[in-house]
Amino acid sequence: IDTQDVAQYILPLLDKPSGKLPDVGGLEILRFEELARIYLREQGITNPTFIQAAKSFFPPAAVESFRYGINTAPHNRYGTITWADYVRRKFQSHA
Repeated sequence: IDTQDVAQYILPLLDKPSGKLPDVGGLEILRFEELARIYLREQGITNPTFIQAAKSFFPPAAVESFRYGINTAPHNRYGTITWADYVRRKFQSHA
């Protein structure tokens, strides 16, 4: 979820005590490969080669959690800014 979308989500809640807010996520749930392809495409790399790493950066329990979507909020998606929008904006601002 983009930080601008988070701000829009939280802003109306600031004047009301609410305790713990529900988990919220961005518009999309993307696999790492999709994130990487979009990121690379914005840099002009359209046909990358991905390799399987011999050892994961994350511990096996974390990998399994990610595989099952524990780091997502599919029932509370919010916002207007996609990953592609964010990456495009980031690279345009550095041009």
